[in-house]
Amino acid sequence: DDVNECDVRYYVSDPPVGQPVLSLEKRHYTIGDTLKGNCTSPPSSPPSNVTWYLNDKWVLKDSYDVK
Repeated sequence: DDVNECDVRYYVSDPPVGQPVLSLEKRHYTIGDTLKGNCTSPPSSPPSNVTWYLNDKWVLKDSYDVK
């Protein structure tokens, strides 16, 4: 995959106070299980952007099948 990089500067008027909270439906998963989770970030301006990765691969949609 081609990757383009650039510098971006923006003003954060209200950074989040505190860490994001990750909640998972179960503590342990096995192959074939459905992982259901939620990541909640404290309020900020601009809003935080949460990006999900699974096995170092970016999850692009709401559901993702692992084989």
